[in-house]
Amino acid sequence: VSTADAARLGIQGGDEVRVTSPHGVVEREICVAEDLASGLVLGPTAVHGNDARNLLGLTSPEGPGFSGWNSCPVRIEKMER
Repeated sequence: VSTADAARLGIQGGDEVRVTSPHGVVEREICVAEDLASGLVLGPTAVHGNDARNLLGLTSPEGPGFSGWNSCPVRIEKMER
């Protein structure tokens, strides 16, 4: 997440967070990036065994509006240890 979003959410790099989308939930250690725009979350999905792809709905590359990017709205919550 961006530094601005991390500050707004009260999280720091290394915190455990729950990321929820309309399609699923994952729990991860968060990374804060100075060069990521506010409002965006980057989650690699092409890593073997990575369940971040569970956050994404299924889309057809032939459907209207398909951009080649996978995106969805998410909510990020800090998990208490």
